[in-house]
Amino acid sequence: VLEDTNQVQSGDRKVPLSRMRKVIARRLSQSKHDIPHVYFGTTVDVTEVKELREKMKDMITAKTGRKLSLNDIIIKAVAVALAEYKDINVSLDNDEMIYHGEVNVGIAVNVDNGLVVPVIRNADKLSLSQINLRAGELIDKARKGQLSLDDMTGGSFTVSNLGMYGIDEFAAIINPPESGIL
Repeated sequence: VLEDTNQVQSGDRKVPLSRMRKVIARRLSQSKHDIPHVYFGTTVDVTEVKELREKMKDMITAKTGRKLSLNDIIIKAVAVALAEYKDINVSLDNDEMIYHGEVNVGIAVNVDNGLVVPVIRNADKLSLSQINLRAGELIDKARKGQLSLDDMTGGSFTVSNLGMYGIDEFAAIINPPESGIL
């Protein structure tokens, strides 16, 4: 964690980091130090993705009770890509790469006291409605503080989304030991 280089001024207050925020700060600092980060950006026409969402939203909601999001579709697309491009579906373990036999996609979830990354297991084998249901379950558990260690381990790639805040682009930090983040 960073040294305190700012002086406390009148009206300021210091609040100790929660245990979760300390872990987040340590892991993300480690990630930036230990994992090479390369950033790419492109503009993508998602007209057909939006049309697909529009066509499927009522069916998915009827099946799962949850609204189909663009993020659900992106998670499915990432999972299919990871299954096809095996050199990305890896994790780092010291000086070795682990090529995963399963495609487990992390989803970044903002919670009151930090950020957690629960994992959708075998995402490439799940239907869109199954991804929608599992993502919703994990998000609900995250916001209630009910995620288990098993819910948050085993991912090789994370999908993070700030679109709901009007953000067009941001530079995310890879969740170690994963190989990438979108």
